[in-house]
Amino acid sequence: MFFSRRSAGFLAALIAFLAAGRSIAEPLHLGYPRELYLEQGPGNFTFDFLRAAELIIADSGLEVEWMPVPIARVTYLIERHDYLFCLAGAAITKEREEQGRFTFPYLYDDMVAVVARAERRQQLDRLHSFAELAAGTNSGFFAFRPTTYGPTFSETLNKLGPRVTYDVTSIEQMLDMIAARRGDFAILPKTYALNFLATRRDAEEFTVASYPDMRRGLDAAFWCNKAVPPEAVAALNAAITRQASTIRSRFPHLTRPSPAE
Repeated sequence: MFFSRRSAGFLAALIAFLAAGRSIAEPLHLGYPRELYLEQGPGNFTFDFLRAAELIIADSGLEVEWMPVPIARVTYLIERHDYLFCLAGAAITKEREEQGRFTFPYLYDDMVAVVARAERRQQLDRLHSFAELAAGTNSGFFAFRPTTYGPTFSETLNKLGPRVTYDVTSIEQMLDMIAARRGDFAILPKTYALNFLATRRDAEEFTVASYPDMRRGLDAAFWCNKAVPPEAVAALNAAITRQASTIRSRFPHLTRPSPAE
């Protein structure tokens, strides 16, 4: 499936998992992105990637303290060496691998999407690609700088130059500006956008579109700082392996397609 490292070291991971609860003296601080005006937490998460993470944590045997974290503070927490911290659902990149350590991936975030006012639905439905949209309008696009859009689509945004605005401070602000006609298009990971819009009372006033050239194509995992002991990472890996079929069943849109598909 999508666990490219599942076979290697599985027995060691399982042994470490059984010992993890005894060897980790303090709870693991488990972060998730804090969104303004959005109340969520364990047992009541808005986003699918966090609901999947919750399954893994429940299976891991680890004591954790869930905590909402401002995106701007994540790097600081990853760089700390005196504080056990992991971020749930972080896209795996080479730069991040150098800063901390990742577990096995537990989800695959495939697509980016355009979010616009509902009045643009027919316009977006007629298009076949993001390139066609960008060429057919002089409008600008909002993007959220902390978001990793993937190597291919990030390059697409870079080529648009000043037509892409990154100075929004939150996704809530981005959508509010679209609703208030202070912008036309927002660019977000597709599943995240759909989950977020479902929390808004004005959700029907938006439309979401995605095209084949809007591929994000990133595996995501728990991103831990180097203070987190290897046995805790191994416990998470073992739980990810055990929960793989459940996650695929409940969240098929967040798993890497099998070769047969």
